[in-house]
Amino acid sequence: MQTQASHLAYIDVFYALTLVAATIIPLTWFLRRVRLGASNSAPAH
Repeated sequence: MQTQASHLAYIDVFYALTLVAATIIPLTWFLRRVRLGASNSAPAH
């Protein structure tokens, strides 16, 4: 019984991580690209 419960828990975690990855990966297309050395950047301090 313990082996079956462990297997089902593994499947549940794998499914949850798949959903997280499926939502985070498309968000990378909406992030701004950081340009290093840009002359119009504001100083931090």
